[in-house]
Amino acid sequence: SNRIPSRLAGVLMPSLAEVAGRLKSLPPPKGFSLEAFRQFRALWNLYADHAEKWTQVIPPAVFDRDVPLDPRRKEPLLGIEDIRFDALPVLGLWKRLDRLFEPLDEPGTDPVELSRSFFASRLDDSDPKVLIGGCLLRPLLDMAARKASGLIDTEGWTGGTCPVCGGAAYHGLIKSDTRQRILACGKCHFMWSFPRIRCPFCDNSDQNLLGFYRDEEEPRVRIDFCRACNRLLPVTIQEEGSGFPLLLYDHLVANNLQRNLERRGP
Repeated sequence: SNRIPSRLAGVLMPSLAEVAGRLKSLPPPKGFSLEAFRQFRALWNLYADHAEKWTQVIPPAVFDRDVPLDPRRKEPLLGIEDIRFDALPVLGLWKRLDRLFEPLDEPGTDPVELSRSFFASRLDDSDPKVLIGGCLLRPLLDMAARKASGLIDTEGWTGGTCPVCGGAAYHGLIKSDTRQRILACGKCHFMWSFPRIRCPFCDNSDQNLLGFYRDEEEPRVRIDFCRACNRLLPVTIQEEGSGFPLLLYDHLVANNLQRNLERRGP
């Protein structure tokens, strides 16, 4: 069997239903209007409703094929050829999103191409079509990442990109008791361990070129930066006994910190 011992499995991810439920009890982060945050919560409720249909988009057999699921792999587990971008769950989400937000059916917009462009894009691509494609594909990738979490040896994986889908990290987590650093993928939300003194974007490990910015108003969240590649990574500090944080919400909180850092310069 390709399945690895549970002690090596991926970091536990909160379910999409749990994420949607926790968002209901939280206030809008600084810089977000009540209406914008209401739409954000509605989007994650929609994700929770559709996520179980992921097997129509990413066949579970992908995880049963004979591939070496260990740190020596150079390619992510999922490739673009594995995903059925024209499957019914993608098209169903398209119709629901059209009701939730402004009409999306502009001439030339195709949900298949939108979701494909998201999977193939860089994480920092701000093209609206890529962002909409992420809304279509992300909850389905999220469920695939949960399936993969028992297959991948995250203790030995040292890459800065996601071992499941190849996406870049969008947020980090540092456990205050062990100082372990964990990265979260911006596409499928899979989480894996990563060296604390290393940039996940350019692999720089020179401490003189690495640093972080923290604001007393938001002590739970900081912004890590690398002067070698000028990239930023929001990070949540998990205090011992505090329970697993909701990184998605902390990422919204970090937006204000990131704007402050960009104004002052690292």
